[in-house]
Amino acid sequence: MESANLVQVLQQALSADGNVRIPAEAVLKEAESAPGHLTQLLSVFFSEDAPSDVRWLAILCFKNAIPRLWKPRISGEEKSSLYKMLEENIIVNDYRYAIQLAVSVAKISRSDYPRQWPTLLDRVAQHLYAPEQLRRDRAMLVLYHIVKELSSRRIFNDREVFYRTTPGLLQCVRDIYSQNLQFVLSNADELRKEPAAVNSSILSAAESLKLCLKILRSLVVHGIEKDALHKNEGALNFLKEVFDTILPSLGAIQDSPVGSTAADFFSMMMKLSYKLAMKAMSTHAYCMCVFLPSLVPAIIQHLESEYKVACDGDGRMSLDRHREVPIVYALYLLKEILTTRMYKSVIHVKGDSANVHQEYENTRQAMVSMTSGESVDRLLHVCVNGFMKLSEDALVQWEEDPEEFV
Repeated sequence: MESANLVQVLQQALSADGNVRIPAEAVLKEAESAPGHLTQLLSVFFSEDAPSDVRWLAILCFKNAIPRLWKPRISGEEKSSLYKMLEENIIVNDYRYAIQLAVSVAKISRSDYPRQWPTLLDRVAQHLYAPEQLRRDRAMLVLYHIVKELSSRRIFNDREVFYRTTPGLLQCVRDIYSQNLQFVLSNADELRKEPAAVNSSILSAAESLKLCLKILRSLVVHGIEKDALHKNEGALNFLKEVFDTILPSLGAIQDSPVGSTAADFFSMMMKLSYKLAMKAMSTHAYCMCVFLPSLVPAIIQHLESEYKVACDGDGRMSLDRHREVPIVYALYLLKEILTTRMYKSVIHVKGDSANVHQEYENTRQAMVSMTSGESVDRLLHVCVNGFMKLSEDALVQWEEDPEEFV
């Protein structure tokens, strides 16, 4: 099918008139069996002359056809041509197009990286260090979706490939994270303005930080062999840098106006940091021992600080969503620590035993401190009074009709 004819068919497939749309959809379905169909779709998408809705449908058709056509029908020659087109045009201005292109590239990488498309990550990494903010943002979006796909592969050889890829990705993502974190923190006052007045470069940096934390979570959980985190010094240092931002983020949320971009951003940072810790503990419980002495006091301080700031006249906590979400994830992380078998068992390990590692002793001290009478009293005070205490109206309803209240 000629490109002009394909554009016309795509336009007809967008028609609200079923008599026009249904035949066009049938033509597109039939065209999938023709050689070069994916190349034509991608050419239409990259064409600046094509209407925006046609480009949108072209990239959707391309993305949706990959699982059906890529392995059984696409020749090696056409794949090589598509690799080149994608590498040369991987940066797209419009975010709607960019996310669909990123997902498409990730779907291809799942089957072809690194054996058939070895240059993919190198080309993406080049854009990550580009001087233009837009190129860095789009490259980070593509990298996130690639890592998400590669981390979900379960065949042993594919997992080995991901293990070997992880160290280089960790260093790259940490560079981006540190650079953007410093930039955002140095412009924190800008984030406290009305959302429409915030500088776009700061918003882009905040979005990159979110993607960095999501990528880090995939790399730590799926890119490092179970309980081998201690062998990867780069990952440990990166995790420490992330966890060190929890309490500063809490203070920033409390100082930010409700509904501001700053409240959104720092709430997101705390949520993703807690979620990262939970996922890492599920895979690397032993190696995460080193972080418990700092994480446990941070969680308790977080809960107590919010209780003091947010409790109303009845002693119950009254929170907006920016502060409620991090508290929920802090409680989830607390539950994960308390229910992890290894952490519970080390409480009973004698600290003066010659065969006890320093990490075990640090964990034992953190767990003993958290389960001591004073800490338990503090946690119960916050949890019961802050979240479970009933108002006067609720107590009246309970007395009048318990079944209806429940």
